Amino acid sequence: MTEGQLDRWTDATRRYNRGEVNGLTYFVDHRNNSSGRDGYSASPYPTVASGVAAANAAGGDIVLIRAGTYNERMTFTKPVTLRTSRGSVVTIGQ
Repeated sequence: MTEGQLDRWTDATRRYNRGEVNGLTYFVDHRNNSSGRDGYSASPYPTVASGVAAANAAGGDIVLIRAGTYNERMTFTKPVTLRTSRGSVVTIGQ
């Protein structure tokens, strides 16, 4: 499968199978300037903090960060898995 196909598969899991999976994936891409960001692959959150905020406080969710530099400082108060895709994340925080 291509990355785009995997993204759509992940989106479908969030949309249609919420009660059947143990964790959901929220996409983050600092280049997304559009309105209506909902964390799906086509409209990812613009900051890591917004992706983490959307994640379940009980844990188990994934924040999938697309390549780039995220100049934001944060303290995590809930368990969340951070992953990268399509390149490496250069920096989170400074």
